[in-house]
Amino acid sequence: MAALLTTATLLAPAFALAHPRAAFEGRPGKMRQGLTERVWVWVDGTGLHIRWTTAAATRRFSGTISPRPSPEAGPISAVSNAGETTAPRVRMTEDPDRGPSVSFEASSGPGIAGLNLPPANPGESYVVALAVDSLPAPLHLIRLGRAEIHPRHNPFAIPVAKAPPTGGDHHEHSHRHPHAPGRHHHHAHPHPHPPGVGHHHAW
Repeated sequence: MAALLTTATLLAPAFALAHPRAAFEGRPGKMRQGLTERVWVWVDGTGLHIRWTTAAATRRFSGTISPRPSPEAGPISAVSNAGETTAPRVRMTEDPDRGPSVSFEASSGPGIAGLNLPPANPGESYVVALAVDSLPAPLHLIRLGRAEIHPRHNPFAIPVAKAPPTGGDHHEHSHRHPHAPGRHHHHAHPHPHPPGVGHHHAW
């Protein structure tokens, strides 16, 4: 029986040598279901997004994201479309190297499934480890950002986002507004099951 994937088994590469954050930005424009197996990863203003598909009957997609975002950052949601696939199972785990982490796994067909995470904790970089059929995902299967470039390593780090400007009345008032970006979304999805994990059928 194949050994279960953990971040510890994949942390040999120097994942600190990541692409710049700009390489991860933007939803992939060519993403569609039923292609040969591949995993898309991108970031935007709402956080980190991972999606996968396959042309095969069933493939097992799994991985680990660390560190785990704080509950205050927003919910974690598992998603799938109407294809022959289901939303992944998401678990809160403890990685021996990176600490509190988010692990996922799914047996997926030609549909699209994945998960969304809120932005990483301030000053921290997400480290993503991906696997297909319990083996580290080959780099050519992983597509980053709108340009769908391949990472140099698996696992790979997503550089920290630039901090918003500080100081000034406008910045201070924007955080007090009841509908400031992020706050309304957080209150609209108060999922208590496995801390902040929700399941949706939109992708």
